[in-house]
Amino acid sequence: MNIKIVSGKSEGKTLVSAFDLALAKAGINNYNLQYLSSIIPKGAEVIEVDKYDNPERKVGDIVNVVIAKKSSDEPKKWISCGIAWLQAEEGGILVEESCEGRAKEVEKLLREGAEDMMSIRDWNWNTEIKMKTMEHKVENKACVVVAAVYGY
Repeated sequence: MNIKIVSGKSEGKTLVSAFDLALAKAGINNYNLQYLSSIIPKGAEVIEVDKYDNPERKVGDIVNVVIAKKSSDEPKKWISCGIAWLQAEEGGILVEESCEGRAKEVEKLLREGAEDMMSIRDWNWNTEIKMKTMEHKVENKACVVVAAVYGY
């Protein structure tokens, strides 16, 4: 199995349309997204891609995701979100966070969350924490999204 990390950001006329447009930039707006908790199966490959593209999936298909998102309608505010991932021989974890602020603030939250989640699992960790973040300065109504899309 592979897990593809995608991201998008957008402005819209409403917060919901901004979210949909951000999903479109990530390539996942035409699917029914089913939210998962944050476990990576043993042996899965996690890869970053610019945009999700799977010609075998049809409009309306259920697609499993772990998603981080942040929306705001406060002009001039920064919004950020991100996903961190860490793998071990036994499996792995994804950590999703969002905040009002810049990406470096989300990176701090992701690192702290990953350390907590690692501490309760007695696994053989590869100690490299990988991260994908997205930030945006709100103009009107905006949304940022980072998603881990599970493929089978």
